[in-house]
Amino acid sequence: MKNKYLWLILLFSLLPALVVFRTSLLPHTHDGPVHLARMGAWFKALKAGQLPPRWAADLNYGYGTPILIFIYPWPYFLSTCFLSLGFGLVTTFKIVLFSSFFLSGLFIFLALKEFFEDEKKAFLASLFYQFHSFRLIELFVRGAFGEVFTYTFLPLALWGLVKIFKGQREKGFFLAVLGTSLLILSHNSISLSFFGVLVLFLLIFGRNWQQRLTAGLALGFGLAVTAFYWLPALWERKYTYGDLFMKDLYLEHFPSLKQLFLPNFFNQSWGQVHDIAVQIGLLPLLAMLLAAFWFCQKSAGKEKKIFLFSVIIFLASLLIMNPVSLPLWQKLPLLRQFQFSWRFLSLVVLATSLTSISFFRVLKKRTWFYAALAGLVMITSLFYWRPLGFDKIDESDYWQYPLNTTYFGEADTIWAASPPNEYPEQRIEVVEGRGEIRNLSLSQTSHHFQIEAETEARVLDRTFFFPGWRVFVDGVETEIQFQDPNYRGLLTFRLKPGLHQVEAVFGRTKDRQIAESLSLISLAVILAFFVKNIKQRLIISDNRLLQK
Repeated sequence: MKNKYLWLILLFSLLPALVVFRTSLLPHTHDGPVHLARMGAWFKALKAGQLPPRWAADLNYGYGTPILIFIYPWPYFLSTCFLSLGFGLVTTFKIVLFSSFFLSGLFIFLALKEFFEDEKKAFLASLFYQFHSFRLIELFVRGAFGEVFTYTFLPLALWGLVKIFKGQREKGFFLAVLGTSLLILSHNSISLSFFGVLVLFLLIFGRNWQQRLTAGLALGFGLAVTAFYWLPALWERKYTYGDLFMKDLYLEHFPSLKQLFLPNFFNQSWGQVHDIAVQIGLLPLLAMLLAAFWFCQKSAGKEKKIFLFSVIIFLASLLIMNPVSLPLWQKLPLLRQFQFSWRFLSLVVLATSLTSISFFRVLKKRTWFYAALAGLVMITSLFYWRPLGFDKIDESDYWQYPLNTTYFGEADTIWAASPPNEYPEQRIEVVEGRGEIRNLSLSQTSHHFQIEAETEARVLDRTFFFPGWRVFVDGVETEIQFQDPNYRGLLTFRLKPGLHQVEAVFGRTKDRQIAESLSLISLAVILAFFVKNIKQRLIISDNRLLQK
């Protein structure tokens, strides 16, 4: 059968999802409920015209939060498509979560087939990639809505780089830009580590500096296209408690060598760090050891490069996951954004998958051995094909979620007091002087009302201040006070006596405008480049027809 290995990897990638889709209940995961609430907030923000969504007005008991600036947008954009079609939050969560696994099976196989030029090697390495226990933990235990997509789009970017190195510059450039862009939009910290992997890949496997330059340019455009997300997230993080509340979180999450290296086939508690199984896995370890053995023997140049690439990633990951790297965690704020050192197992997944081809030195032409090894990869992962349980929920609770969807308050603004614990009786109120508020109209990013001020008055809008909020009185911008000890972090402003039309609006800041402009310009350049190439191809094609 043509493309039988591709069809097999796609079929196998569907199997774990059957456990979850056999019921309408929500799989019980660490992060699932939080993602349901964020899906609802994102959908409402997008529906209200925020593009991209920045402000979640209904969270925090209606006081709002800038959480949408900092969370990875891709899985929520995708969720919006299914929610718009009428799917519920639970069904959408399942579809989006497991579509990442299916698509990663597709892209990793295509990338490795191009790279190895051997379907059998691509199939075996894809199985190692798909059915590593940590991959399944991300799906079934953590419900890591964004991280799971980094495994999807890393192979897409790698596929593009391989095509560039094989002389298919246009196709490769497009795939590399697309893969890099979606990778960055899928998660913040993991996409950063995978971006480093892409840079290492182009340095080791690029045949000359012209190819490396083209590949580097593709990665650069991927960064530029997604600037609308990561630049504001970096620039505006200083206005939140993120660094303060999470600065020591990593200290509790270093796995021991026993937990990493001893096989834990049945997900036993001794192999877990805070309920997360952190084993490298028996077969992946064997793959790395075999690769090291053949490396010491006489091996081809490409095999040596594969081992070099993989061992750098593998050893660097082990170093960062070990307490010996504490000085790095203490001195590098960017590293602390990973929160959990065991997250670097995601790099181990890729490294050991690539070295799995070392088994072919043992397999040779023994088909039964190949089939047995492939089956063993699947069988040894079976215990991880299940969630912690299933929950019956009321989805309306997540459409009107009262909390802020963070565990540590990392998106709370630095000017605010403690998070609210109840909805305010009045959203807009005169707190000094006398005045009457009329015709109040509230939307996701604007509050309109009329006020008859009998005296000089001070007005309180119970919305947390964040850069981007502006207040206009009779069409003229007025000064906002948001550091009053009695109303910490909330919008307050003063009015003179008289009848006034007031509008509080959340909009773009200069840094967001710069970031969004950079994304649009980069996208326009790429589109212009490909339109030009298509026109040139059409002209060449027409000339050939005329010559005939």
